[in-house]
Amino acid sequence: MEFRIKSKTVGPALAYFYIEIEDGPPISFQCQADFMGPILSLSEANLDVGLSKVNTIQTQKVILTNESPIPAQFLVKASKNKRLSFESLSNDESCADSTASFQVGKSFITRKGNNIEMSTYRAVLKPYEQYTLDVKVNCITEETINEHIEVMVQEGKSLFLQVLGEV
Repeated sequence: MEFRIKSKTVGPALAYFYIEIEDGPPISFQCQADFMGPILSLSEANLDVGLSKVNTIQTQKVILTNESPIPAQFLVKASKNKRLSFESLSNDESCADSTASFQVGKSFITRKGNNIEMSTYRAVLKPYEQYTLDVKVNCITEETINEHIEVMVQEGKSLFLQVLGEV
């Protein structure tokens, strides 16, 4: 006998089963599970653009992989931006008129004005799908870059990417 158990919600679940057997006593048992959200991984946790000249663009690639059998929605944001979350995003139209801390799709601006752009800021990965995330650093002013970027996973654990460099 094989049982497959699915859940539409994340968290602990408990199920009781009662089986009647012809010409025998009934059997009851319980199944307990803790359902998790999608699991994503990054090929690199640190991107180092090295020593870069002013007015140049450095591009690096990082591979984002959905390692789970369920779709995974992700959102890329500056990790210091605590206001931006899946709950604060009802749809793309509401983001267009909101304050900058709620906007998705804008480049990250460092302390001295250099820009970090992503090829996408929000998407859904199919089960076991990989996505190549292009990270482009526009080196505008002299600065030591040390930025932390968060890849939020809906109903899953966040991933963090550190961008380092010297302009």
